Amino acid sequence: MDLEVKLLIERGEHELILASALKEVSENAAVKTTIELLPDATFYSAVISHAYYSIFYMAKAYLTSKKVPLPEQGQHQAVYVKVSP
Repeated sequence: MDLEVKLLIERGEHELILASALKEVSENAAVKTTIELLPDATFYSAVISHAYYSIFYMAKAYLTSKKVPLPEQGQHQAVYVKVSP
């Protein structure tokens, strides 16, 4: 496997792990108490953001593995256009 593809997959996995951890922090009262957060504190916007980036990096890894060229600027739009049916 190409090193760039491997790094993109790893980055996507890490984003998903972080999204899951933030969801757990948002929903688990014991965790909130342990890390001294207010009971009504949530991080759902960050969960959504990290989940998005997980998908983005995985899609970029797929395109990179298929040698699909992506621009330096506007990669999010380019990935969306190239992956969309």
